[in-house]
Amino acid sequence: MNGSQSIERYLDLSWETFYESYFQEMSSELLSKKWERIEIVISFLAATTASGSAIAGLALWSKPGFKLIWSIIAIVSMLSAIAYKAFKIPGRIKIQTEINHNFSKLRIDIDTFRQQLQLGSKNMNVEKHYNSLRDRYARHIAESDLDI
Repeated sequence: MNGSQSIERYLDLSWETFYESYFQEMSSELLSKKWERIEIVISFLAATTASGSAIAGLALWSKPGFKLIWSIIAIVSMLSAIAYKAFKIPGRIKIQTEINHNFSKLRIDIDTFRQQLQLGSKNMNVEKHYNSLRDRYARHIAESDLDI
């Protein structure tokens, strides 16, 4: 295999790793945003039924139909607060943000590697560099927690 075939081979292989890393980066970003939206809704519900808001809600109890509505809101808020603790939402956001950051850095490093290949960088051990990028990818995949 001559030098240009070798470079083409590493460009093809690194493209797969680039794509996989980018996919993981985007997936973790979407998960992080999902958990952030859930956190905002739970915070809003908690604020709505907090002591000051609850007193205002008590005024609604005297109106027909509002007692049931307010009771439902309070129960949903309470259950949400329990779910917030049970699902450890702040921790999940932090983990997904870290995963996103790791795969983003890896994607940029793979892109740099690919550019160096295309420019014909002579000061690089191509196989060693590629293997190090693949090792990082495998490590980040292994460290990534499955999430719902």
